[in-house]
Amino acid sequence: MYFKMDYLSFIESKKAEFIEDLKKILSYPSVNGEKTEGAPFGVEVRKCLDETLNIAKRMGFKTFVVNDAVGVVEYGNSDDYVASLTHLDVVPAGDGWDSDPFVARIDGDKIYARGAIDDKGPAIASLYSLYAIKELGIGIGKKIRVLFGTNEEEGSNDMPLYLSKEKPPIYAFSPDAEFPVIHSEKGMVFVRISWDIDQGNDGIIIEEITGGTKANVVPNKAYAVLKNADKNVISEILKTIESEKPFKWTVRYDEKVYVECIGKSSHAAHPELGLNAIMGLFEFLSKLPLNIKAKKVIDWLATYIDSETDAKKFGIFCEDKYGKLTFNVGIVSFKDKTLSLDINYRTPVTLDYDAINEKFVQIIEKTGAKVEFLLKDRPLFYPEDHFLVKTLLEVYRKYVNSNTPPLSIGGGTYSKHIPNTVSFGPLFEGEEDLCHQANEFARIPDLIKCSAIYAEALTKLSNF
Repeated sequence: MYFKMDYLSFIESKKAEFIEDLKKILSYPSVNGEKTEGAPFGVEVRKCLDETLNIAKRMGFKTFVVNDAVGVVEYGNSDDYVASLTHLDVVPAGDGWDSDPFVARIDGDKIYARGAIDDKGPAIASLYSLYAIKELGIGIGKKIRVLFGTNEEEGSNDMPLYLSKEKPPIYAFSPDAEFPVIHSEKGMVFVRISWDIDQGNDGIIIEEITGGTKANVVPNKAYAVLKNADKNVISEILKTIESEKPFKWTVRYDEKVYVECIGKSSHAAHPELGLNAIMGLFEFLSKLPLNIKAKKVIDWLATYIDSETDAKKFGIFCEDKYGKLTFNVGIVSFKDKTLSLDINYRTPVTLDYDAINEKFVQIIEKTGAKVEFLLKDRPLFYPEDHFLVKTLLEVYRKYVNSNTPPLSIGGGTYSKHIPNTVSFGPLFEGEEDLCHQANEFARIPDLIKCSAIYAEALTKLSNF
């Protein structure tokens, strides 16, 4: 027999250690990097993985690494297992932080750092949940694993490497979304579109456009370098735009003109919460007397993509009862006569995924652009009465007074890449979500509660 206060009390008693362990792994700038020996997704994320496994060894757990890509912490001896699937890689920090994003800062009950909520905080919470089960002597049936992935933010290419050596869990959850429990996730597309543009020497010439860091992040900055631009024309256009849209602008006049648009970052699952600086910059550029070859493309982008986040003008908007399509231009580059955009759009869970992608290609190819799909993930859907969904919901409601039903989300998690898995927390209902944004944080009491919830969920699944 086990009680929720057993888990809560134990993890609360380890709060100081919990925080110190979390601060350790938050100190690693574990953005995916160049492949090297023993580190297929970069040195920093591998260092972070090794540090995390050292913490688990200190707790007395068996640990190992599968294909240099996924760390495993294991408790129990059966062939089958249940699991929590976490990840240690993070998106780039970006700008706008009030403190160093890789030096954890505690202010009140919040801990600030890149990865605090996505997903290092939940990773440590999952590890401490297993620690509680072991130290409290809770009886389990199937063995329990906590998995620490290293490539969730850039396509989850670590999961096929894991499954090439290990069988999938009987049941699992990924603490990489929100509560109460996620029963469906939108389809995901990462795509690059590009135009070859030879501007010649007539009109205002665009020498460079740069903006964004990841396709799945709404960009907060984008800039252009212009040649043959008149200062008075630039000033008048900016005055007009500033009165209409909430972007901020910086301009530097030398032999060339440097124009930067400043917006607001957000996760591409919720692009409506951000302000896309790339599209703000295109709106500005579309009002200039550009070289005609560049102007044709820029005008199309400003008209049919604009700052919309649902692709209505573009022409692929659709929705079902679980949500509508979302659309984000995350990266722009214009150099050496090639203009390219990296786009992330997310499709409703019950609609025809292939038909939406085909329509996207048809629209883009009419503009003369090339299309390269970088990643495709089909939607994930579990019925709300599925055993795994119902079980996790019951555990959550034991700790939180809530009647909220299972949710559908736009984010993509490991649940799409490992069978028998749904997302479960860590964000509690009503909490602010700064995932992928500046000043990302997690509430320490919430992480402690998450850990207790995960301990009970893993125990219950293990004994099914």
